Amino acid sequence: MIPRSLYNRGPKDGATSFWESRHFRVGLALVLGVTLAFFLGLLTSDGIWYLQIAVVLVVPVLVLTVRHPFVAIILWMLVYPYFASGLGSVNYWLLYRAMIPGALGISTVYHWLGRGEKKTVRLGTAEWVMVAFLGLGLVNILLLNQDPANAVSRFYDRFVVPFSAYGLIRLAHPDEGDLKLFVGVAFITVLVQSSLALLAWYVPEVVPGRWIGPLQGVRSVGTLRNADVYSSVLVLCGLLLYHCAMNIRSKYLRLLLISAFCLSILAVFFSFSR
Repeated sequence: MIPRSLYNRGPKDGATSFWESRHFRVGLALVLGVTLAFFLGLLTSDGIWYLQIAVVLVVPVLVLTVRHPFVAIILWMLVYPYFASGLGSVNYWLLYRAMIPGALGISTVYHWLGRGEKKTVRLGTAEWVMVAFLGLGLVNILLLNQDPANAVSRFYDRFVVPFSAYGLIRLAHPDEGDLKLFVGVAFITVLVQSSLALLAWYVPEVVPGRWIGPLQGVRSVGTLRNADVYSSVLVLCGLLLYHCAMNIRSKYLRLLLISAFCLSILAVFFSFSR
């Protein structure tokens, strides 16, 4: 008699079992460990200590982002404004050009493989218009621009990354808990950015030099080094705090959020941005 285990195989005994097997997990852990050790060695030789911390946190952040894509937006808002520097720096590449598009790509593949929650994401007219815009913009640059390399880089920064953030939020389907967490991030952003901008205006010696932009004493820019970006971020966060304050029961929290909203208005005024 043929043993039942030889012909009554479940789905876990086929191709799927490889991805769930102990050998695959151990092998993946070894590959990740060797890769992280290699990068840590390079960073140690260059003396870039803060990037060593980022590399160590890559795996847990990646796992958390795959399971909860909205976490990538939260971390981006909390980390990018304070650690990104020049356009050609490693920080800028990792935190701006790679973090959000990378999180979108990994989360999309994860859901395509059927590993994530069953959430239907349908592309509507707005999404197809965005895709068409990216395609036409790239074709226009390649055919008509005299400096396509520089134009593609700026196009990526100004359109591909924001569109990727939009797609990540669509994929994440943020619930009420996610939105409450984002309100906390907005509060921290308004408080820190406004305070740093005002300190850089009146007491610049107490602010780290890397957070003081070229417009010091002329316009408030916070750590974002650009008055337009700075004011746009504060307007977004301030309006979100005001909306939350108008729909909250606690009068103390309402007063706190309204105060943060007023602070954002003051900071936007000192940015002198249109």
